[in-house]
Amino acid sequence: MLELPGLGQFKGYQRPWLRADLLAGVTVTAYLVPQVMAYATTAGLPPVAGLWAAATATAWRRTPNWLPSARPTSRPGCCTDSR
Repeated sequence: MLELPGLGQFKGYQRPWLRADLLAGVTVTAYLVPQVMAYATTAGLPPVAGLWAAATATAWRRTPNWLPSARPTSRPGCCTDSR
């Protein structure tokens, strides 16, 4: 069976979560669309450039297998609390 990237995250998803997730998606979209259009305009680009940039960034974040992973280094003393 063909498995598309990102579909594995839906294993174990519960239907009661759907309403809250849809509300969160609408809320983020209502905030994000005017913001990216304003940033594009500030940069001297057409507003639609901000929408395309946001869509591209979102697509890249949803497909982690297509991007190199950032892993913390294993050097001694790195990333430890020195208190």
